[in-house]
Amino acid sequence: MQGTQILTFSHHGPVQLSVCFCHMDVRIFHANSPSYIDTPLGQLYRRNEASKKQSYGKRVREVEGGAFSPLVMNTAGGIANEFQKVLKTLSHRISTRTGEPYSEVMAHLRTRLRFSLLRSCLIALRGNRRKIAITSLTNTELVT
Repeated sequence: MQGTQILTFSHHGPVQLSVCFCHMDVRIFHANSPSYIDTPLGQLYRRNEASKKQSYGKRVREVEGGAFSPLVMNTAGGIANEFQKVLKTLSHRISTRTGEPYSEVMAHLRTRLRFSLLRSCLIALRGNRRKIAITSLTNTELVT
């Protein structure tokens, strides 16, 4: 995949959805990259999903004993079919449990997801800019 920058990160630990453990991995690709110029968008989504499934699917099923869902999206904000299914299922379950309207839950999840991914991308590109608290030991008594 020359000419493409892909950010991949894994959720450490399973997310429990009813009785099944669902492992997820995110891939973000740039559809307007020169290497993708002649490839339809749907094919790019399928290719990236298949790549993630090939990398992690078998191990998750056999070793971890759960399901695997690749969460593939492009830099313009579009998401692949399997990602849509995960969001719909999660939104439906949350709205059923809390009594909130499905549309509001879906909008909230999409917003939180996009801001989390944006924050991850920014940290990966520029590093963390939070101030680290440094304590001084000059006026502190040490008890031994």
